[in-house]
Amino acid sequence: MARVPAFHDPNRVGTLFHPDAEAIAADAEKAGLPAAYKDGTQVLLLLVDMQVDFCHPGGALYVPGAEDDVRRVIRFIYANADRISHITCSLDTHYPLQIFHAAWWIDAAGKHPAPFTVITCEDVADGTWQPIREVEWSLAYVKKLQDQAKKDLVIWPYHVPLGGIGSALLRGACDFTADIVLVDGQPGAKTGRWHRPNSRLSRVVPVP
Repeated sequence: MARVPAFHDPNRVGTLFHPDAEAIAADAEKAGLPAAYKDGTQVLLLLVDMQVDFCHPGGALYVPGAEDDVRRVIRFIYANADRISHITCSLDTHYPLQIFHAAWWIDAAGKHPAPFTVITCEDVADGTWQPIREVEWSLAYVKKLQDQAKKDLVIWPYHVPLGGIGSALLRGACDFTADIVLVDGQPGAKTGRWHRPNSRLSRVVPVP
């Protein structure tokens, strides 16, 4: 299927607009692709965090040049649609009150850390930064992060909020159908809500 559907405008990639779902569905029917379940070899394309906050110039953690990456991915998909059986998109998704956000921590003066502040075990132990809740759990988490993952805790800007525009797939990237969406931070166990997986396959600090 080396053709680009009529509804797709590469110049709109990196902008915010409302996709025409009816036009997308109508064009999909005209494509005449065989059902994916009939593919002799099943091919999965995994797209990681192709979201507004990372791919839009106004996003909280915008990656310069991401729009061009998205355009290339879309061209690849349309050129190889007859060989791709499944498309899975991961969605990085967060709550405001999580351990890697400023609201979790205060200093001796009651001020929150700035984005990209690094917090170490020593900072927590000597009171440079104090968690406003779950004190023992927070110290244990920072320690495990350093001991097991060899990383320090970084305070990230608020990004990809659950239900917010920043967590949505970039317009243009969502013109094709994704049959599974993997969402981090599903409501449930407190450690799932409060900390950061750092991987699409496993957690840096394992949850019991």
